[in-house]
Amino acid sequence: MKALWNRFKSRDLSFLVLAFFVPLILLWLIFISLKVYPFGDNSVLVLDLNGQYVYFFDGFRQTVKEGGSLLYSWSRALGGEFMGIFAYYLSSPFTFLTLLFSRYHITEALLMIILCKVGSIGATTAFYLHRTHRSSKLKVIIFSTVFALSSYTIVYGHNLMWLDALIWLPLITYGLEELIKRRRFKLFTVSLAMGVMANFYIGYMLCIYVVLYMIYYYVAKSENGENNFWDEKKHFIKTVGRTAFFSLIAVGLAAWIILPTWYSLQFGKTEFSDPSFAFKQKFDFLDLLAKFMYGSYDTVRPEGLPVVFCSVLTIILAPLYFFSPKVRRREKAAGAVMIAVFVLSFNGSTIDLIWHGLQRPNWLNYRYSFMLIFLLVVFAYRAFDSLREIDFRFVAGVTVTWALITLIIQKADISFVSDLDNIWATLGCLLIFSILLYAVKNDWLGNGSVLILAVVVAVELFTSGLLNANSLDEDVTISSRKSYVTFIDKLDGIIDEVKESDGSFYRMEKEDHRKTNDPFALGFYGLSNSTSTLNQKQIDFLNEMGYSSKSHWSKYLGGTPVSDSLLGVKYVIFNSLDHEDFGTLYRSDEENGKFAYLNDHVLSVAFASSDAIYSFDHKKYETPFEYMNAMVGRMLGEAEDPEIFTRAEILETKKDDLRDSYISGHRKYEPLDADDGGRLIYTVQNKPGKVLYCFFPSEYPREVELMAGGRASGTFFGNETNRIVRLGRFDDDEVKVMLTLKDDNLYISEKSDFYFAFINEEEFDRAFAELKKGDLNITEHSDTRLYGTIDVPTDMSVLFTSIPYDACWQVKVDGQKAKTREAAGALLSISIAPGEHTVELKYVSAPFNKGCVITAGAAALFAVCVIVSDRLKVRRNKRWREDGV
Repeated sequence: MKALWNRFKSRDLSFLVLAFFVPLILLWLIFISLKVYPFGDNSVLVLDLNGQYVYFFDGFRQTVKEGGSLLYSWSRALGGEFMGIFAYYLSSPFTFLTLLFSRYHITEALLMIILCKVGSIGATTAFYLHRTHRSSKLKVIIFSTVFALSSYTIVYGHNLMWLDALIWLPLITYGLEELIKRRRFKLFTVSLAMGVMANFYIGYMLCIYVVLYMIYYYVAKSENGENNFWDEKKHFIKTVGRTAFFSLIAVGLAAWIILPTWYSLQFGKTEFSDPSFAFKQKFDFLDLLAKFMYGSYDTVRPEGLPVVFCSVLTIILAPLYFFSPKVRRREKAAGAVMIAVFVLSFNGSTIDLIWHGLQRPNWLNYRYSFMLIFLLVVFAYRAFDSLREIDFRFVAGVTVTWALITLIIQKADISFVSDLDNIWATLGCLLIFSILLYAVKNDWLGNGSVLILAVVVAVELFTSGLLNANSLDEDVTISSRKSYVTFIDKLDGIIDEVKESDGSFYRMEKEDHRKTNDPFALGFYGLSNSTSTLNQKQIDFLNEMGYSSKSHWSKYLGGTPVSDSLLGVKYVIFNSLDHEDFGTLYRSDEENGKFAYLNDHVLSVAFASSDAIYSFDHKKYETPFEYMNAMVGRMLGEAEDPEIFTRAEILETKKDDLRDSYISGHRKYEPLDADDGGRLIYTVQNKPGKVLYCFFPSEYPREVELMAGGRASGTFFGNETNRIVRLGRFDDDEVKVMLTLKDDNLYISEKSDFYFAFINEEEFDRAFAELKKGDLNITEHSDTRLYGTIDVPTDMSVLFTSIPYDACWQVKVDGQKAKTREAAGALLSISIAPGEHTVELKYVSAPFNKGCVITAGAAALFAVCVIVSDRLKVRRNKRWREDGV
């Protein structure tokens, strides 16, 4: 270790340690000011970090420590491949830092990861600046810190995996320059491979950057053969060939994660949005200039502008790059074109879509804006280093120009620009930095003036970063540490109690939700999940079953004893003791108000079914009540669908301050008075003592308030309430159910009027007793394998599972491979003969296996290239020595 450190020092790279710690400490001070634990109860949890990342990190930590698999997870809704989630959220070396923390300090693990990543950004940027344009170490640290603490890091840093791209970008850039100039390929290949592995999505953008930067650098350095150290013939063609070749090797090295990720995307992400490719301007150019103001923040919502602030010092110096006598005209022209390319990419809708993989971003726009920031910081660094050769009139001219632009922005009254926080602060920074630049140019105080400038930049980055963080909190709210830790702590006890008492394979859910990914943190197999690598068919299936499920997420809301039993939900944790309709009280935690109920009708995750299930048309039914009746009927092979859900008769439908009309199969209700939403009141025939459920089908959902029997029942058609609603038990013979319109009209489908339902206990018992005869008795289970025995009844011929269909599942019956088939539009099944059998279900990720083979091949090819290159280098050096060169 000492020898390594001495070698590090001998190469004069010890300053990289400082470049690492300066932005890390500044960011930590920002978090301390935000009262992030242990300096308060706040945390780093916000947006995706709060709703997705923290759960996946917690799940990853548990999986690795317990020796589980990263190929498949039962904790995502019904189960699903995990490599897509790993590739999008977890595939950074920094992720392993979570193993050093307990589950109750996972938020501190995330804080540590963010700090270390930002420090690493500073270090790699400093390495690039130092190796490409030697200057004083202090100057290098100033500008490496500016890039590390740009507004992109502060505002988008909660998407942890995107930060890895900022770490690798300077190394990719330097490696590419060396590849073009000196045919050195090692750094470029490895750094690009690591960038793609860290996050395939941003890795795709890095590949676009490589193409653009190769052209830029070749043109910028083509004068006097500066880009052609070996004076090579046909250098451009060979440069393109080498760049393509080693980029392919880099992608090949990442194939172990790219192939399973691509497979994951086929489940629905590639068709998640249907964007328009018509070219249009996305914003006014003045709005973009406003984003360069000190502390500028608009929003991370879909209407957000590019995040580009990177110190007022940068916006003064970057233009001066084009006035520097040390920079050749060709470099200036190429640099201007590169800036223009990014501005056009931001503002041209079609080009922006290409950058984002032909999909419109769901919030957090312009995710590649860090590349423009990097270029501007590099240009600013180059200008600063040649400041003494630049006529100060240019400095004054740029400063005055920015001051005028700032005043014009103020006059334009742009909504997100604050007079005090942005305008006055920007003008103040312009004044202070212009004075300090004058001092540096004229060598006042020697290196002292540069040191003072460094301190001012540090203060600016700290204060502007804090301003950005507070603006982010006001926009989308940063969650407290307690909101996560306390929630987990309250449920841990009873969940562990259930798991310790029942070691069989089953699903579990709960009434309370912090976020949709709770099962990952709590370590149970559930129905709730939210991920960008979505499974569209599984989401649609749960929606058809009456659960709250749409877009890229599913949540255990809308569950009934029938749907839960079909999907193997054996236990549900409620907050009260009035859920005997679900099953039997199994465990209690009265201190935390949690009660686990055992589902008396639950089926195994796999059970025997009639082959009539293959004729089940899952798109045919308007309501989940009809859907589930028909599904069970097909499973049993019965001519008539069982009436497990029985219709609650609607005695009267009354309009209060509403008028109605008919449109596209829907009854449309409009308020007579725009200030009074109006009410639609159903009088329903009740069965005292029985639980009443409701569901209103509509292709045009508009949220309404829901009330039943005089008590509020939340809303319907809301983001999470377009699902079955358990209205409860009522004593009266009639129940009035009232829908109160809010801000829009109400549309209810008239293709079916099965809006209200009870469960017919006798029919429920009979049907599920028949299905239970064909349960798969699972005796062995893991993340990627289920094994058990089954006695298939004589009138059954299908093994139906509640596992989402995935071609990577291999099923063997009595040791013989069976052909898998999709059932109910989303689930895994096979044909099986009546009688006793052993069944093994094994998840074998063919994309992962193929990817590993490609990665091994790419690694071998890369190794050959390294060996050949090193041997040629040895021979060349020997020849030079012999020739006395």
